[in-house]
Amino acid sequence: MSTALQIKVVTLLGYVALSTALVLMLADEGTQGAATALFYALLR
Repeated sequence: MSTALQIKVVTLLGYVALSTALVLMLADEGTQGAATALFYALLR
């Protein structure tokens, strides 16, 4: 894999992680549960 592509992938993952964390901080409990379940489903 080329270095430029690796940087793009890492940047994208970092952006997704940050936006997920932001949503979890701002969301209520029900939304948090759904988002967490989705997050774990994506990680498996």
